[in-house]
Amino acid sequence: MALIDNLGQSERSVQPDMELLSLGRYYQLRGDYPSAIDCYETVMDNGRSMEAMYDASRRLITLYHDSGDVNRQNLYAIRFVQLCDTLNLGERQE
Repeated sequence: MALIDNLGQSERSVQPDMELLSLGRYYQLRGDYPSAIDCYETVMDNGRSMEAMYDASRRLITLYHDSGDVNRQNLYAIRFVQLCDTLNLGERQE
C-alpha cells in the first residue's frame, strides 16, 4: 500500500492498464483466450495509457487472427495503426 501511496498521479492513472495487460498475458499463456481478450479489450475501451492500448491492440490482433475472426482482427489492426501514428512510432524508426 505504501508503494501505491508514493506513486505520482500519472503513474497511478495508468497502473490499472498495466495490471490488465499483465493479467491478459497470464491468461494468454495459460490458454484462456476469452479471459485474455476481455482484459485486453478493457484496456482498449477504458485505457488511460496509449502505450498500454498499443500493446493491447497488438495482442488482440494476434488472438483474433489465431481464432479466425478476421473482422475483429481488422478492427484492432486499424486501431493499432492509429495508435502508431499518434505515438509517432514511424518517425522513431527513421
